[in-house]
Amino acid sequence: MRLTLKNIGLIKSADINLRGITLIAGENDSGKSTVGKMLFSIVKADNIAEHKLESYMEGKRKGLLEKIKTKLVQTVPSLVKEIPEDVKSKKHVEKLYNLLFGKGLGKELGKEVKELELWVNEEKAFFERRRREFYSQVLYNFGALDALISENEKGEVYLLAEDGTELYKVLLTSESVSFYDSVPEVNGKKVRPFKDATLICTPVVMDLVEFFYRLVIKKKDRLKYPYPFIMRDLVRKLLREKKAEDGLEIAKEIKSIIRGNLKLEKDEILFEKEGRIFRMLGTATGIKSFGILLLLLENGTVSYNSILIIDEPEVHLHPKWQLEYVRILVEIHKTLGTRILLTTHSPYIVQALRYYTEQISEKVDFYLAEDGQLKCANDNVGMIFDLLGEPLWRVI
Repeated sequence: MRLTLKNIGLIKSADINLRGITLIAGENDSGKSTVGKMLFSIVKADNIAEHKLESYMEGKRKGLLEKIKTKLVQTVPSLVKEIPEDVKSKKHVEKLYNLLFGKGLGKELGKEVKELELWVNEEKAFFERRRREFYSQVLYNFGALDALISENEKGEVYLLAEDGTELYKVLLTSESVSFYDSVPEVNGKKVRPFKDATLICTPVVMDLVEFFYRLVIKKKDRLKYPYPFIMRDLVRKLLREKKAEDGLEIAKEIKSIIRGNLKLEKDEILFEKEGRIFRMLGTATGIKSFGILLLLLENGTVSYNSILIIDEPEVHLHPKWQLEYVRILVEIHKTLGTRILLTTHSPYIVQALRYYTEQISEKVDFYLAEDGQLKCANDNVGMIFDLLGEPLWRVI
């Protein structure tokens, strides 16, 4: 698969492979993280939009009908009893249209009736919900559209199959979003390239598990202030009680590296080592980094039809553990077939990925983020080392 971007944040143009393990290296503020967040946003928006679509449509319809009733109470109260509890077809909407417009209420209620037409058509409703979900993902993950797209510019994102078939297309301006797909259908159900995406941006999320569980997940996201969706999504997955069948040998390797185990207790994750129990707040951040992978492996979140996106894992890892972390990622891809997108500014991470993938001939692609471009470095990984190593050579 390939992901292409044009005029998205700091990235002016990029065309990258997602065929195995993909690494993007570069300095801070070079656009590396933007690529991963955009891929995450596309996959999540598409999957969320289809989830419980029928009940979502019903909720939208009933909400609009309640709005119509409220306006009628203020204008023609006698008509309120003639408004149905729900409308489920275009024919029902037309009947409501004729009732209201026949009473001269088209100007006041035309907007609500027109939107009702959208939520009785499953295909149109799916595309609109997905567009809205993607817009929400942009707000959650980037802050605003104009943080991604400059005024008077157009951004483009495409996810392509290996034969060049366009699976997803997203067009953005500083004020609007359009989301299209050409994903094939079998028996009326879309067959998507990824069932899910997981983005790990910081192990500090392990300290926030109780917060997200109690104030976000348990209260069904009814908060009056914004929160990082990426973290909430990860916390949900960390708290899954499902038991995986594959990847458990890799989980054992992680336990050996951190010399302990993680376990769930109600809404909290605990670290167990040599018979002692530690809360996450008192646990080393490096152990949290490996602990996230451990829990995701044990509950089956990491799988062949998911993509794992990891942003700068080296930040909290000693060079020795950076090598071990990469070795585990290579094992995950080799054993489970999980696609992995990795960003870094660590030469240890780059070299470790070269070394471990060469041992087993796994597919790996290297890119350097520089000057708004993502340059393929498969045939010249040295240019990545030149950039990442330059600060050290300068002071030696």
